[in-house]
Amino acid sequence: MNKNIIIIGGIILIIHGIVLLTRRKFIEKGEFGYIFVMFISMTPLIMDTFEMEYGKYHLLGLLIVITPVWIMLIVLNRENYTIRNIKGEMVKSILIDILNEKDISYEEEKNKLILKNYKNKTIYCRGSFNSVDIKFREIRDLPFYKELKKELKIKIKRINQKTFPLSGLLHIFVGIVFIIIIL
Repeated sequence: MNKNIIIIGGIILIIHGIVLLTRRKFIEKGEFGYIFVMFISMTPLIMDTFEMEYGKYHLLGLLIVITPVWIMLIVLNRENYTIRNIKGEMVKSILIDILNEKDISYEEEKNKLILKNYKNKTIYCRGSFNSVDIKFREIRDLPFYKELKKELKIKIKRINQKTFPLSGLLHIFVGIVFIIIIL
């Protein structure tokens, strides 16, 4: 049973990698990645408890421990997004353009934009491979937040420049390794 779950996880990684190879730009909510990792890592442990003599009690104890961790991951990663198949400089440039259009003063640092007139709240923007992680957590209560997020999505879709989907190859490779190790 545990082998099947890891194989399913490998297949999901391969499918995600194939989607990334299409070079289509899309935005993923941050908490989904953490939920996937927690699910794949905890499922074998949960399945093992069913085989134990007092499995129900162990499962209850395990769920009492795991559930708060899942909830904490979801709460802490709300308003975090990963934009796939785009470079970090492109996204940061779009964010700066939007802030300039809205006449919002900011200070630019390496991986963040600090909003000066809003108690120095920060938008974090960090790129790796061909993906960009954006953290809007600090600004989600600001009046322009939803409009900023909407404009960012629209402007990202308008970009015609394609990037090589290195993270897609990485997902496929890791998925294949999962499957080969189990088989």
